[in-house]
Amino acid sequence: NQSVDMFALSLTAFQLLKGRHPFRDADGWNPQMQKEADWSDKLEDMSPEAKDFILRSGARRSVQRLHVVMALIHPFITRAKLLVPIMKEYRSSDLE
Repeated sequence: NQSVDMFALSLTAFQLLKGRHPFRDADGWNPQMQKEADWSDKLEDMSPEAKDFILRSGARRSVQRLHVVMALIHPFITRAKLLVPIMKEYRSSDLE
């Protein structure tokens, strides 16, 4: 399911940027943190683009998460300039 994949992507992005899992605290895995899925206090030292990408792709409600194509054109991704050649192949009809 795409929404699950986007949530997993948000976890991966967080881990790459912070070097730790967002739902792990000093005592180890914290299931309450996962249930609450509150990222806000963990993103303070990230760029605005990174914060937005993680919050939108990791939204608690799956219907609020970024669509895969919208994630590919998100400034956090496109600023890296890695996907520019790939994105030129997408058309607006791909978003439907």
